[in-house]
Parts: sequence; structure tokens; C-alpha cells
Amino acid sequence: DGILDSIFVENTLIEDNVTYSSLMYLNGYGATILTLNKNTFCKNKCRDFSDGTSGGTVITASSSFDSVRICNNTIVSNSVKSSILQLNGSLQFQINNNTIVGNYGCSSLTSCYGVKLNLKGNVILGNTSSHFDTEMIFASYSTKGVIEDNILPYVFITSCVTDVKKNNIVSIYNPVEVCEEFKEIENRNEEILTSLFEGTYNSETNLFTPVLAYNGGFTPTVALKSDRLPDGTSIRFPLSETTVATDQRGVARLEQTCMGAYELECTVDTTRTTDTIVVGEKFLDKVYAIGRHDSIFETIALPNGCDSVVMHTLIVKPD
Repeated sequence: DGILDSIFVENTLIEDNVTYSSLMYLNGYGATILTLNKNTFCKNKCRDFSDGTSGGTVITASSSFDSVRICNNTIVSNSVKSSILQLNGSLQFQINNNTIVGNYGCSSLTSCYGVKLNLKGNVILGNTSSHFDTEMIFASYSTKGVIEDNILPYVFITSCVTDVKKNNIVSIYNPVEVCEEFKEIENRNEEILTSLFEGTYNSETNLFTPVLAYNGGFTPTVALKSDRLPDGTSIRFPLSETTVATDQRGVARLEQTCMGAYELECTVDTTRTTDTIVVGEKFLDKVYAIGRHDSIFETIALPNGCDSVVMHTLIVKPD
């Protein structure tokens, strides 16, 4: 319980714990701002009391915070008796660029009873809930906000006007009650998860067990192996639409940044090619003499903010 103006938790590994309540319970009282940034929650078990009067969560943010920011966290392979994230009562929730995969709960993945919910740039997939034998995001009594630029299962919303944008990448596992705009969405969980991360997918339970490792920074992360899905869909979105400038490791995010807590950095991408022209023709805005010209470099700016380098070998023939 906090009595300070703000509560800030960063670069913390919370692993292999057993609790009969919430793993992290944060109640505002006098505090106005709660920030959870660059933390990893993994392999924790949050059970209920034997009489069933209380359910466990990974994170419960409650009461009178003016603003709750949960950004750049990795939440994987936890087992809870309630929700992974339970967000109650605050004026504004910013849930940005988290990787939430492979968790088991008895209720929804996230539940929100606040004024404004902004859910942006997260990867929330490969989890399961025994409540409907499926997975879902549940936002209730959220009167404002937006859900956009996420990879997520279908969104089940009641009593709210949260704006669910079309630019989410949505996959449905065993759908039950589905928002109207998601009714035609198919189950692509295995395809999406195995193309983005190293790990194992269980098609019977929908649980994806990712490879968690130290990839730099203070806490272990789930590394991306691609920024595109097999159909070519990019998982990048404008950095201006989120609130974080780095990823969980502290790596600077590109102008077109990756969803989730891990930023796939630029790599040296050099393509070699041989081109032939006739003397007098221009090549890359220059005129070359007859003969062979090696190591002509061209830099191409890619949409994701990286550069691709092409090394040309140019053959110039007589007219």
C-alpha cells in the first residue's frame, strides 16, 4: 500500500513465487501515479484461499491512482485464480508494449474498472482462461480510451465506449461471445506465435511456452525473431502512438516500433547484385565509363526505420 505521491517499480524479476492473493497489490491511497516498467513476471502461482473467497492475480492496481502506467513488461507462464491484470478504480490506465503470453487464469486476462483504458502496442496471445475455456480481454465500465496496435485475442467489452480500432491483429481461439467486428476472425494463434517467438505451442490448451532469456538489460525477455507474420503483415506501428522510447532492455525503439516489450533492432542487410547498362546511361544518377565497376553501394530506407544496403557490380557495355 502506498502513501507517497508516486510508486515506481522498474527492472525487477519476480519469479517462482506462490501466493494466496495478488502477487503485486498496489493500492493508491495518497499516491497519484503508479508506473510498472521493464519488469518480468514469470512462473508464479497465485491461488485462491481454501474457502474460495479470494482470487489471485499477477498485478492488481486499485483505488485512487490518477494514472497507472504498465509498460515494457514481460508476463509469461504464470498461473492465477483470477485475472493476470486487474485494474480497478483509477482515472487512467496506459497498458503499452507488454509481452503477455503463456499464462493461465480462471477469469479474463485483463479486467478494467476505470475511467479510461489505453491498451496499445501489446502482444497478448497464447494464454488461456478456464472461465470460457478460451482467452479474452475484458474491459468493463471503461468510459473512454482506445485499444489499438495490439496482437490479441478477441475483446469482450461491457458497459463502456472504449474504441476498439481496426489496426489490431486479432486471432480467436475457441470463440464464445465476440465483438461484432471480430466475428469472422479465425484462429491463427499457432501461426502468429511461432513466427514471432521461439517456443512451444499446445493446440489443445492454447498455451504458448516462450523461450525466456537474458537478451540484454536487467531482466529476461522474450526475443522477437521477426517483425512480420507469415502473410507479410508487419507488427510495427508508429512510435508516436505509444508512450515508451525504449524497449524492456533499454534499446531505443525505431520510428516504426515493434509491438510487445522487445524491439527488433536493425541488422546489416546487404544484397549483392550485378547490373548491366549501355554507355551513356545513368546508374544511380551517375554516368560510368565502359567496363566493370565493383562495389557501388546503394542505401535504401525501409519503412520500419532500418536501412538496407545493396552492393552493385556494374557492367557498362559499348553502344
